[in-house]
Amino acid sequence: MLDRGLLKNRYRPIEIGGAPHQFPAMNLVCHLDRCRRSVLIVLLALVGSPAMAAPAKDPGTPVRDIGEIQARLRECAGHLRLPNLSTGDQATVRLQFNGRGQILGSPRFTYLSPKSASVRTNYKAAIADALRGCAPLPFSKKLGAMIAGVPMILRFDEHGLVSARLAGQPAYVAPVGLPSVGMAPAAPVGPIVQAPAQQPPPISLPSVAVPIPSLPHGPESSQDRRSRCAFQSGLYGVPSTQLTQYMGLCTQ
Repeated sequence: MLDRGLLKNRYRPIEIGGAPHQFPAMNLVCHLDRCRRSVLIVLLALVGSPAMAAPAKDPGTPVRDIGEIQARLRECAGHLRLPNLSTGDQATVRLQFNGRGQILGSPRFTYLSPKSASVRTNYKAAIADALRGCAPLPFSKKLGAMIAGVPMILRFDEHGLVSARLAGQPAYVAPVGLPSVGMAPAAPVGPIVQAPAQQPPPISLPSVAVPIPSLPHGPESSQDRRSRCAFQSGLYGVPSTQLTQYMGLCTQ
């Protein structure tokens, strides 16, 4: 039976994740509850060690969306080993998958930034080899039916794959703040002053018993006056035999 009195204990080297972790050797005299806390600390260190980390995702796990396609492609094409590439070198690749996750045809390079022909050739070969090693991707049935034959755009830099998206899907553009330009406040607009309406006298015709009224109007051009007189003739029923005379009197 364990004595609940004073205990003598000593730390010893413990292997965590295959590597020895040295704890300082020291004599520890503690009560039982304090020893339990020490054991708990060691167990937490073991749980957080690489040896007890979660296993990598199974390559056979079905790929269900574009984000998972990008993640899988980064696993096999995210690290290119080309010593001749310079910082900032980029390439854009267009390709298509069938419903079973196989690449249709050969990847088509739509952009290559290296100027040297040999570097461009090696860059293309490294990307093509990496993509061949990625395929086939284990598409789920739903994703395979949706993405079969749909072009994808892959962007690479000097290290490897940077992003993957569907063709026609806009690439992300970081928002740019609008420049702060001091604008003068708008000047107040005064009330619009309209000219007073004019009331012409009625027009009398020899064969018409009642004079033809004239509609009130503001400033008008000669064309405006002719339009008003023609409207009045129809409105008040000027006889066609008197129309010429009426228009002459109205527009003078």
